[in-house]
Amino acid sequence: MTWLLLLLLFFILLTSCGLLVSVLSIRTCSQDTSPLLKISVVIAAKNEGKNISGLISSLQNLDYPKDLFEIIIIDDNSSDNTLELLTKSISPDGNIKYFPLPKDSGTGKKNALTFGIDKSSFDYILITDADCIPSSSWVKSFAYQFSRGYDLLLGIAPYFQSKSFLQNNLL
Repeated sequence: MTWLLLLLLFFILLTSCGLLVSVLSIRTCSQDTSPLLKISVVIAAKNEGKNISGLISSLQNLDYPKDLFEIIIIDDNSSDNTLELLTKSISPDGNIKYFPLPKDSGTGKKNALTFGIDKSSFDYILITDADCIPSSSWVKSFAYQFSRGYDLLLGIAPYFQSKSFLQNNLL
């Protein structure tokens, strides 16, 4: 009950400050009703070698015109094979680009996202994590909501948990 009250207070605070927030449910918008906005997707990745292939695959299957969105992945000085997998997975002439975070930009997710946003070409920015698998209608759903006049949109990402250490080793 307390969390519900806190959530209600949070939304009251946001709306009283003039922010318009929409919590999106994952749904499909038909191509006829979704306006075609130009959107930049920015993703920070650090040591995501085990997740990056699934992310790239889902991004390549987004149901949105490829010329109307770009995907910018920033490698935040990974020490695993993330950068190598990005290099192998991404076509140089496609709409997915990756950049290593320059050493002089600092480290951390905030710096990686800031660097990625600076590299973006479009006014509408979507941010997701490198361990997420967006649905095929993800960009289209946000484009639809942006076209309705929202300035800030928050969405949910399904979380798929693999077996825990205890489940793998003790059960």
